[in-house]
Amino acid sequence: DPTNSGVTSLSGKNCGTGGSTLNADFTASATNVYVGQTVTFTNTSSGSPTTFNWNFGSGASPATSTSAGPINVTYSTTGLKTVTLTVGNGSTTDTETKTNYINVMNQTTTCDTLHLLGATDTLKLYTATNNGAYAGYVSGNNSWADKEKADYFDTYVSTKKLNSVIFYFGVGKGSNTSNVPVKVYNNTGTGGVPGSTALATQNLSLGTIKTDVTNQAPTLLTFTTPVTVTTPFYISVVLPTAAGDTVSLYTVEKTTNTAWEKWSDNSWVAYSDANSWGFNAQLSIWPIMCPTGSQINELNNVPVSIYPNPAQNGAYVVMPYPADTKVNLTLTDVFGKTCKNIEVTTTNIEPYFLDMNNLPDGIYIIKGESKYGKFVERITKIK
Repeated sequence: DPTNSGVTSLSGKNCGTGGSTLNADFTASATNVYVGQTVTFTNTSSGSPTTFNWNFGSGASPATSTSAGPINVTYSTTGLKTVTLTVGNGSTTDTETKTNYINVMNQTTTCDTLHLLGATDTLKLYTATNNGAYAGYVSGNNSWADKEKADYFDTYVSTKKLNSVIFYFGVGKGSNTSNVPVKVYNNTGTGGVPGSTALATQNLSLGTIKTDVTNQAPTLLTFTTPVTVTTPFYISVVLPTAAGDTVSLYTVEKTTNTAWEKWSDNSWVAYSDANSWGFNAQLSIWPIMCPTGSQINELNNVPVSIYPNPAQNGAYVVMPYPADTKVNLTLTDVFGKTCKNIEVTTTNIEPYFLDMNNLPDGIYIIKGESKYGKFVERITKIK
């Protein structure tokens, strides 16, 4: 358990409740967007409100609205945006404020790793019970025979493709020769759920997952052909079905849900749904989006991804170069003092673990150099 958090148990899937009290609430079609990209805000308030007052934060166009929505908004400035909705029914009002709800970024010409953990996020391995009996894993194989576990990503640009994915499994058991398919879906299903046909499918080896679980290491999958995504998308892990084969991903509780599951009846259901687990979650699935186009040499423009950052005892350095590439890594402090100098040979399967256990807390610079070029990344070490 990389977080020493133990295993968290949930008491089965839930039944919903209702109510008529005035309650302001809303959703956004995307929470990580680029400057100029449209975000659609949808009112989900209950209690039959008749008036609506929106504030979409700095740099928004429109900045405010009194419409019930949905409302299309674009941002001209980068940064975290706080969005507020106040609703009324003639006798009372209620306000919902979502602080730092929208993250607006400039488009980049390098690779982006999506949905990396925040400094206060905690990875947990959730198990479940059904009528008091152990029922398996919330984000893995369980007695409900869930078929797939997926995470949703609302950030994409036409100039980048899905190059690789980092997974963090907490459980891997069974045959080393079994495969665990990874699928990429668009959001063209009814209500924005995964589409009926996968955009891409590629296998992970269960043997590789087992080794990574033993080493408490993330698992890297690099697509043979980078995947084009033109809408918000999902990445799923297809759960193994052979006797004795079991996997489960680590899960993070969040304020906004991105975790989904495919039930035994082939329906897709959000973790936040009252008939599912009933809480907002994010799965430990992190896509790496890289530039494309005839004027870009994709390989030379693939920087590393660092996970976790901030780090405690060390961090994994994901270098999606061809196998057997020699990379010289230099770790320096902010004053330029060299703390480590290491030659690494990439495997294109396993990320490199950079041990920082004996270094004091602070900010460090990782510099890498190979025949494909150079990269520089910053990492923070904390207690």
